[in-house]
Amino acid sequence: MAKTWGVLSILVALAAVFFTFIPSLRSAIPFLGPQEISDEQLRIEALASAQNYTYTTVLDDPPLIYIDDFLSAAEIDEILNVSSPLFVPSQVYSPDDTAPKHRTSSSCLLPAENPLASVVSARALQFLSNITKTGPPNAPHMSEPLSYYALEKIQLVKYLPSEYYHHHMDWFDTLIRDDLPGKGEAGRGRGRYYNRVASFFIYLQDDCRGGETEFPDLDFAIASAAEQDRLKSEEFWNERIDFSNKHGTAEDKSAAGISFKPRKGSGVFWVNLLPIGYGDERVRHAGLPVEQGQKVGMNIWVKRDFGW
Repeated sequence: MAKTWGVLSILVALAAVFFTFIPSLRSAIPFLGPQEISDEQLRIEALASAQNYTYTTVLDDPPLIYIDDFLSAAEIDEILNVSSPLFVPSQVYSPDDTAPKHRTSSSCLLPAENPLASVVSARALQFLSNITKTGPPNAPHMSEPLSYYALEKIQLVKYLPSEYYHHHMDWFDTLIRDDLPGKGEAGRGRGRYYNRVASFFIYLQDDCRGGETEFPDLDFAIASAAEQDRLKSEEFWNERIDFSNKHGTAEDKSAAGISFKPRKGSGVFWVNLLPIGYGDERVRHAGLPVEQGQKVGMNIWVKRDFGW
């Protein structure tokens, strides 16, 4: 027995020396304990948590959640200031560049080196954790677990009068190859395959008429929401949903097709993929034409891993 303990002691000592001099291997082995969190990461997490946003389930199936005050006025001002010179005509992704031109807007990426990009991403990940894992018992939760591993770079999109984005899906018909982190150009398109499992669309500017985000294939009624214990006032729903939609009925506050009004700092979260991984065609949506003024929004797309 003494001999056994002696051998074990030597092995433990060797392991300690090994991981001391090759610390990168420690991070590759989860059971060795959590990584030390940097002061900068703690600051980002604190800023992400500081915004007192709330959220309300609109539909359970497909999951559709309205988020109030996801961004503060100061954050929006900074994001708009940083991004204003970066906008270029929007493109529609197509593997063979044959996508129809059914989008008239301008867009850009929020620069990754801007601290707010990290803060907003951290807040989005905190939200995902809240609705799937760790949220308070009385907060809305998704009935099905959501499989995700990361976010795409944050995209900003701007619509001027008469500009729009016709009905479309956020998920891809063909899986996208992610980049290998930390490899630069050498790792571009050589990582895991993914699709967009979920989307956030947050309004940064609402000084406009028109420009609603429309889901034509989804139904909603205030009465049925109340029956499901979503005890929000009629005023609450009227401020967020356009019941004069041509698909809907204004009299009974129902909508066969939901149109969300632009509201600065707030927006919508929805799930794009069915649990088995196929795209959910019910979440077809559009950015309706802006009739007057200007609308600016933020897209945050959530990645689901489909392997290598």
